Amino acid sequence: MATVTVREKHGGKCGGALETAPRRFTIEIDLKTGTARWDNNDEMEMNPIPQ
Repeated sequence: MATVTVREKHGGKCGGALETAPRRFTIEIDLKTGTARWDNNDEMEMNPIPQ
């Protein structure tokens, strides 16, 4: 299983606070089957990524 946390990038022209990188969502990838799940939902529960 590989886990990737996706965060906002602040800096340059975005105007966000440079010292922060708020978490957007996390993806879990099963390296044997290639299936993936993420927690990009209100409940923040791991669910299959819609196709």
